[in-house]
Amino acid sequence: RHASTPVRARVLDAGPGYILPNGERADMISQAGDIVWLQFNAGTEVRIGRDTYRMVQDRDLFAVVEESRE
Repeated sequence: RHASTPVRARVLDAGPGYILPNGERADMISQAGDIVWLQFNAGTEVRIGRDTYRMVQDRDLFAVVEESRE
């Protein structure tokens, strides 16, 4: 795949959000269970056993295409 090709992924977990310059916490645009589009090489790849995961900041997502039903 080309590095600029977007990929579809499922969010397994999400943090509390990042801190804005004014000290407030930003709301997350994604949550666990959402289906999102992100750039092919976005974030950091992490391997745990035979599984590979990608840690991506919320602000690096292109879009949430299907929201979790939870």
